[in-house]
Amino acid sequence: MQRRVLIIEDEKLIILSTQMVLEASGFLVESAMNGEEGIVRARECDPDLILLDIMMPGIDGWETLTRLK
Repeated sequence: MQRRVLIIEDEKLIILSTQMVLEASGFLVESAMNGEEGIVRARECDPDLILLDIMMPGIDGWETLTRLK
């Protein structure tokens, strides 16, 4: 079974580079460009791991983490 990783990050280049490394290692990768979208994606895909940026526009990573809990 492949493990699923959700990347919540507002920098597209960081998402793409992280996604390439993770997929090459056999992970399924989902992504979101902000906290609000990340919360929705986390509910949809039930990831095994979330990589969460702290400094994002809108709700920051700390608030996103609080809402995910």
